Amino acid sequence: MARMAVACLLAVATANAMSFGFRLGLPKDVLPIALTLARQMMNPLSIQHERFVVATTDKGRRVGFGQIRPLDGDLWELASLYVEEDARSSGIGRALVAELLARHANACRPLDGIHLITLATTVAWYEDRGFELCKDAPDAMGLEIAAGKYISLVLGNELVCMRYAQG
Repeated sequence: MARMAVACLLAVATANAMSFGFRLGLPKDVLPIALTLARQMMNPLSIQHERFVVATTDKGRRVGFGQIRPLDGDLWELASLYVEEDARSSGIGRALVAELLARHANACRPLDGIHLITLATTVAWYEDRGFELCKDAPDAMGLEIAAGKYISLVLGNELVCMRYAQG
């Protein structure tokens, strides 16, 4: 009986393991990304494929994406971070954030100027990746925060701003 339980656990772990890689966004990614973001009640604007990193399976299936977009001067926003439901808890989101930050740093851009807007329920996840809550969001994020707070309030969520603190 114990061997069967172990075998079942191994089978589930193997089934949940997902091999994935990253590529830069392509023009063909813009529409699927915009539609996904709109369905998730996330901002589908400011999508330029060149800013996106896309996570794909070894068979080429798009399973996640994200971007760091310019705001104003040395301010940037980690935005549009999404992982398909069937690919969650596989490390893709964590790896996407790390990949985006690494590409940003490799382009000689400051990490400490990166902010994000998220739901209060995801704060701990972002804190584990080096972000901290900030009291005042940059002015350049004002319109998005105002619109997001309204939508979040209607849905019963709280919206917060965070900044990267490990830079």
